Amino acid sequence: MASIARTGPTTRWGLTDRIPLVLLLVAFALGTPGLGPETRHFSDDTVANVLAAILFIPPIAALALSWRYPAVAAGLGLIAGAVLIVTSVLDLLGLFIGPPPAGMIVVDGLILVFAAVVAWRSWLVRRG
Repeated sequence: MASIARTGPTTRWGLTDRIPLVLLLVAFALGTPGLGPETRHFSDDTVANVLAAILFIPPIAALALSWRYPAVAAGLGLIAGAVLIVTSVLDLLGLFIGPPPAGMIVVDGLILVFAAVVAWRSWLVRRG
């Protein structure tokens, strides 16, 4: 029986890698005031707005690059997952803009789950 030789690591993104990333983006968008259960107003807080914009870049870039540059996308997925886990925990602890409302606790929980899955799937892709 012939076996297929592997010439090197395969770094490729599949549907099971992209779906958690899309769900993470949706959950992250739900945390935006006016789009979901976020009732805290931080429109005057420039730091919170800049941080939110910066945190949104790596998952979007990872998704966009996952078809053409899978290794780069995997690195961005790892960064996005790790950073969003940390920021969600900090938000749940009330260290950003005060204690979160009940709805945001659910959204932060979803972000934590999806960010962990994105980081794990990105690690698997990166590892080859």
